Amino acid sequence: MGGWNEGYTTELQYTPYFYSELAPAHLSFAARSTGWRPPSLGDGFTFCELGCGQGVSVNVLAAANPGASFWGIDFNPAQIANARELAAAAQLDNAHFRDWSFAQALERADELPAFDIIALHGVLTWVSDENFDQVLRFIDRTLKAGGLVYVSYNSLPGWSETLSFRHMAHQLFTRVGDADGVPTRVLDLAQRLTDAGAVYFAKQSGLGGKLAHLRTQSSAYFAHEYLNSHWRPFHFTEVAGRMAEARLDYMTSATLMDSMTEAATTTAAAAIIAEEAGNDRIWAEQLRDLANNKTFRRDIYGRGLNRLNPVDQFLSLREQQFALAVPRADAKIAFVGPMGEMAGEAAVHHPILDRLAAGPASFGELQGLIPASNPAVALQALALLVHAKQILPVQEVVDPGPAQRLNQVLLSAYRVGRSYNVLVAPAARTGVVVGSADLLTACAVADGRGDDLADAAAYGYAILSTSGRLLHHEGRQLVDDEARAYLAEQMAPAFNGRIDVWRNLGVL
Repeated sequence: MGGWNEGYTTELQYTPYFYSELAPAHLSFAARSTGWRPPSLGDGFTFCELGCGQGVSVNVLAAANPGASFWGIDFNPAQIANARELAAAAQLDNAHFRDWSFAQALERADELPAFDIIALHGVLTWVSDENFDQVLRFIDRTLKAGGLVYVSYNSLPGWSETLSFRHMAHQLFTRVGDADGVPTRVLDLAQRLTDAGAVYFAKQSGLGGKLAHLRTQSSAYFAHEYLNSHWRPFHFTEVAGRMAEARLDYMTSATLMDSMTEAATTTAAAAIIAEEAGNDRIWAEQLRDLANNKTFRRDIYGRGLNRLNPVDQFLSLREQQFALAVPRADAKIAFVGPMGEMAGEAAVHHPILDRLAAGPASFGELQGLIPASNPAVALQALALLVHAKQILPVQEVVDPGPAQRLNQVLLSAYRVGRSYNVLVAPAARTGVVVGSADLLTACAVADGRGDDLADAAAYGYAILSTSGRLLHHEGRQLVDDEARAYLAEQMAPAFNGRIDVWRNLGVL
């Protein structure tokens, strides 16, 4: 091996983001909505994220689920130091971090509890075969019977046309060794070759859009995605085969629309897949990936799958409460899935959204609002809205203290220029992804400046100015009254609707 980083680019730390699909509440809903029994997630359940990066997801989920135990493992000590600092600042005594490699985690597994859920976001594509083996052995040793494993990875065939560009980027990096400077340099090289008539770039119809998108991303994202020595996109059947080595069976997708036949492929292709695959779920899943050119998968595996019969499935959902995660005026009934946009049914979705505008409601109540009170139709409607992050499963907030403390830490970090993309929503046992204008609005509300939009915008401008952040729009810097007016415009959506939503979710 070439060093402790084992071929992974550690010059730039991984992005400090929250990934909502990792939330135990989301994984549980994904399982139940597709007819599988999830593990019990009452007080005392255990969760581990392997390759936890900066530990943002682990800390947010620990704050949102104070009765559970959360563990984050990452081999980069700088990132684990940041994760521990965040946990300490919010006094999260149920968030634990270890700066271990996968080999060390396996060796020291006896120091850990058995886990109900193990999650790996953005790991499998970027590790060596040896590390993949160690991950599987760790899972086999520490996952409880009935437990879940979440894995996300770059998938084929969607990544096929990008393979040679990625190889070019990595080769340039090996020659110049500048993870921060390589992204701009390799993107410029690709553009020059395109302009010179390089056939590869001309033949890959979707590559131009991907490269344009890469110009908007950070160097840290580019380094993680393209510059590591070990990088490989997988076919679904390859990952399913490896997971079987740890006694895991494929359950469903954490991307809810991927499990809906009408959203995952065309009607004609679905008929062919059904005829070809029959009851072979693994083969059917692989064929669907070919049908929709899958580029990224978020899969849920289980150790010991148990089907819920339809009666048990809907009984388990009947008392589940749901709440709006966006203002009613912002809710849309067009849903983006593997095959593009899918239209919802107004007669089904609008009554559900209108009822939730008045406050949380149970599955049973919402089912009664739709034509024929069909539970299967209600479930798909709710799953589409959860997929679009317009509603969330919720429950009673037991102890809001940890969530409130972490939210104050996150807002304090934003005030001084360190931006996280999340606030904790304890009613939903997860986090809500937010942007800069949302964070400025939340700061204003938390500091007693949220009664008037103009005053909130002025306060937001003071926060930005104090921390040396310049405000630009259409290529020029904005200052004073013009800057405050622009901020008022950007903060208006949060100020006029999201504040009430956040309060209902326990964010504020």
